Amino acid sequence: MAKIQTGEFSSYSNNLIDELGKTKKFLWDLGPEEPPVPEEPTMEVAPGDPRYQLELLRHKRAVKRFENELAIYDRNEQEFQQWHRNIRGPVELIMWSCDADDAMRNDARAVEEGRQKQRRYYLSSKNKGFEKLRNLGLPNGVEPGDGYQESLDRQIAVDKEFVEAIKNAPGSAFAAASTQTLHAFMCAPEPAVGSAGPRLVTNPNTNNQVQLNSAGCGVFLNADIVYWQSQGFTFGAATQVAQAIGVTGSGTASVSTGITLPAYAQIVSIVLEETAGNAVTGGLNISNPGGASGIASAVALSANATVSVADSALNAGRIYSPAGVPTAAPVNLAAVTSWNSAVVNISIIYLIY
Repeated sequence: MAKIQTGEFSSYSNNLIDELGKTKKFLWDLGPEEPPVPEEPTMEVAPGDPRYQLELLRHKRAVKRFENELAIYDRNEQEFQQWHRNIRGPVELIMWSCDADDAMRNDARAVEEGRQKQRRYYLSSKNKGFEKLRNLGLPNGVEPGDGYQESLDRQIAVDKEFVEAIKNAPGSAFAAASTQTLHAFMCAPEPAVGSAGPRLVTNPNTNNQVQLNSAGCGVFLNADIVYWQSQGFTFGAATQVAQAIGVTGSGTASVSTGITLPAYAQIVSIVLEETAGNAVTGGLNISNPGGASGIASAVALSANATVSVADSALNAGRIYSPAGVPTAAPVNLAAVTSWNSAVVNISIIYLIY
């Protein structure tokens, strides 16, 4: 059974760690090399030479290859600069064994073929059977990156927190908590090419997945924060804005705004705007589908008016999520008496707690 040291005099054991070690490997990633600048082709033959037209054709082809090499150089240079700005030196990764083997095999081939000066990936001394590797498995003279010890300290703190949770609540350590606010709002580093974009990311150490928004940000569990920081993620601004334009209905119908507030959202304020010149009779209820007033009730909205929902009306609905572990929750609008052909825009400012 494997033992994890969480402090000078404390540790905990878990036999799942042994099984994990059979399927995954620890690798040191030294990061990308600074790419060489491609050489611009030259043409030695002058006009009038019998070989001129042939050399001109060859030169045009060489210029096309040069342009392609410049594009590759630009991408690699951005990756190199981003690594040294955010990662700051060698970092330890955990990969599935097959992926680790592929990475090291492709790495060795790149060195052999002259595409790299030296290897990028090295086996870590954390791998079973390689505990005696010198310098933690890194090449001689190479030290872990600046953030490596910081990551270790954060991981120890997370492990200690886990141990304390087991000590304090042994009968319910794995039960769902009432809020489970053990997370943080983080954003991905700017990619070398393309946009950050919405995408699904996975921590290979825990297999926990997070759906990033269009800005490349999402809510990450504490257990995953150390890994994502090692990948260049940073803590992001937790305040967000969700908007819906042109919401309308008939009678007292509850109409979807198309807005879904994420888990752990706390509403800061809501702004309503009527744009068709018709007052909502009896005011608006803001709630989940089928609900009456989960966020606010009977909010008065006159014709062509812009209204900021009063703080007192939001106090009971600021944390808009089912009881227990928070989940994403959709937002609907419903007229108390009648929509009266009103057309409503809604903006919800919220933060991640």
